Amino acid sequence: MGALASANLWRIIVSFLVQLLVFRWLGLEALGQYTLAMAFLNISQVLCEMGLPLWMVRELAQSPQLRRAYFRHALLLEVSSALLLWALLVGLVALLPYPEVTRTAIFWVGASLPLFAISSASTTIFQASERMELAFVVEFVTNLLILLASAWLLWQRHSVADLLLVVVIAQGIGMVVGLAILFAARLFSAPQLVVPLNLKIVVKGALPFFGLTLNDVLLQRLDILLLSFFGDARLLGAYSAAYNLVRVGIKLLQSVWRGIYPTLARLYPTSPAQAVKMATRLLYVGFALAAVGAGMVLYFKPQA
Repeated sequence: MGALASANLWRIIVSFLVQLLVFRWLGLEALGQYTLAMAFLNISQVLCEMGLPLWMVRELAQSPQLRRAYFRHALLLEVSSALLLWALLVGLVALLPYPEVTRTAIFWVGASLPLFAISSASTTIFQASERMELAFVVEFVTNLLILLASAWLLWQRHSVADLLLVVVIAQGIGMVVGLAILFAARLFSAPQLVVPLNLKIVVKGALPFFGLTLNDVLLQRLDILLLSFFGDARLLGAYSAAYNLVRVGIKLLQSVWRGIYPTLARLYPTSPAQAVKMATRLLYVGFALAAVGAGMVLYFKPQA
């Protein structure tokens, strides 16, 4: 759980630092363009996964002998979805009234999706095996590359589109690292069963998780897309700078739940009372921390 929380925190820190550097060297308008491209990236990644990771984690926590079969199913479904989304993004940006640099950045967003899909399938196996430290290694490598390469490009005054090309390259390297760790860790050790892909079962199982994750990402990113239609890039940049502070707390709370989820999924069929008790305690702790954070924001907010 701590490793997954650390991975999410590291991703948020890198995102915050890159946005800070974009503002420092390219200005508020470029920050707005970068924020918009990242909003498309976050939403596209959720659409690409289709709720499969959380459903598969639940299933594999109870049936480790299905890891290899589910990994192959995830690869097929998520990579196919990623390619389709990439094509849709290419068509979408041709219709939207965005400047050329933003259109190019969103094109690179689509290019990163097939690589992300493969990384997502590997991370699903890590989480289902309760090897969160392996997921952390992949996240650490990927985001460290994004931070270092983005800092160098910004120092050279490259455009926002080049920063999204960095995301593609880093995602590709992270994918290779994830696959290497997956097979080196022997998480597909025998016995492994061969199970044919049953789309009806997959859709029925993954659909509720897809609804939850899509609702979550739209709650955090739909405002960015709406502002891009009704506001300018400078307004978008200013809004993003303020909202990033809130996202840190949200992502940390979510990472705790995702880290404990495989344990709850394995515990609930045999001891539902204990699983509910553990989840209830975490809910109270999370609510208390969120209340403290909201209180601090209200107390320290600037006076008009």
